[in-house]
Amino acid sequence: MSKDKYIGSVKFFKHIILTFSVFAVIGITVAVVLFLMRSDSPEENLLTGEIIHGRGIVASPDNIDDIRAQAEEPIRGASYRTRMTTRWTFETWDSPSNAFVENAKSNSYTVFFDLKLRETGEIVYSSPFIPVGAKWESFALDTEVPAGEHAAIVTYHLVDEDYEQLSTVSVSVTLRILG
Repeated sequence: MSKDKYIGSVKFFKHIILTFSVFAVIGITVAVVLFLMRSDSPEENLLTGEIIHGRGIVASPDNIDDIRAQAEEPIRGASYRTRMTTRWTFETWDSPSNAFVENAKSNSYTVFFDLKLRETGEIVYSSPFIPVGAKWESFALDTEVPAGEHAAIVTYHLVDEDYEQLSTVSVSVTLRILG
């Protein structure tokens, strides 16, 4: 091997060693900084965005015990069973229909529902509260709807014991106004 090739090889290896050393120093620095920033305190880990049940939680020292208790509770009523007519027929908009909506005994929450026309988004009926196991039927619309067939959406609002909304479930129905 000639002297020039040997000197070129040494320079090349020095360059590789220097590049590797720079990346090693950067990596070690990042690891040390992350180690020093971490916390063994669960409260501080929640403040940095820990995920519980698929959602981030904004936590503070004042609510940390409540958040922990909620995270350990099972999710009650995670599903809702609808039992209802899907084709609602009215002689006129203000006459009782053939429709019924039942809050099945297998559900966990009282509900009420809003009936909205798909084409306009207008709410044409709002029900009273329907307790678990109860059935609501033979009701008329609250708002005039012209004769014909209309696509509509029933949105169930699940409420807790204080009638505060917990979640919603929507189902498509067809309204037929005969006259």
